Amino acid sequence: MDAGIPLLPPYRKRDADFSEGINFAVGGSTALAWDELVLLNISSSKTNTSLSMQLDEMAAYFYSLCNHDVECGERFRDALFILGPFGGSDYYEALFQGKTIQEIRSKLVPKVVDAIMAGVRRVIGFGAKKVVVPGLYSIYRLPLFQTIFAGNPDMYTLSEDLAYQHNSELRSAIDKLKEEERRNAAVAFEDYAGAYSSLDNYALGRMHTSTCCGSGGGLYNFDLNRMCGESGVSVCGNPDQHISWDGLHLTQEAYRILSKFMLYHFFVDLHCPQPQPQPAA
Repeated sequence: MDAGIPLLPPYRKRDADFSEGINFAVGGSTALAWDELVLLNISSSKTNTSLSMQLDEMAAYFYSLCNHDVECGERFRDALFILGPFGGSDYYEALFQGKTIQEIRSKLVPKVVDAIMAGVRRVIGFGAKKVVVPGLYSIYRLPLFQTIFAGNPDMYTLSEDLAYQHNSELRSAIDKLKEEERRNAAVAFEDYAGAYSSLDNYALGRMHTSTCCGSGGGLYNFDLNRMCGESGVSVCGNPDQHISWDGLHLTQEAYRILSKFMLYHFFVDLHCPQPQPQPAA
């Protein structure tokens, strides 16, 4: 919203106004397809929806508006496409199913990055001229993982290393693609990790580390057995004073602050007019 973009309605919402944009995201979706994860002995416990399936839904919607790629390209010439962030759910599932960080870094990260880049190329094939591809921040920054891995002092460094590798490989792949597509499309890598560090620094002494919607009390107010949405789990009365909504997702206020640290970078990368800088709050 700080970029002048309203909150976008989900694509399956009936009678929604899609004139300003549309959201094809599915919660818990993975970068890799279900059958690819199975080959790595990983199953998705939340959904079998992958990046490619979301792009299939997007393609079906586009072709309901325009008849072929050339016509669609003209229609979406000035549209902004945000693809991601992807990879987090792949890594969460792998960790919960006993994979080590080392296994994830060596076997899963390269495949996830390849899947994301295939998605970017597919979006450009639809006629996209401006594409933003967010990276990932360390999973250890989330109350869910801080609670689960509280007894593992090495997990902070290991998860930071995982995020760093994912972002480095993704950024390198995007830089290569930018050279290949420099006459056709502008592609920007968005540094979520750097933005989240800025959010943490800003929130220090201003916002609570505990979840707004959760149970268990303590530093993080998170209990894996009684999560947000379950019977008896309470919601705080001051969500704007919390970073985390439910242990995995941020509050709207945290996302608002996070966006302010991110916007001006991709305005430059996408060759867009920059809005005047504003304070974080």
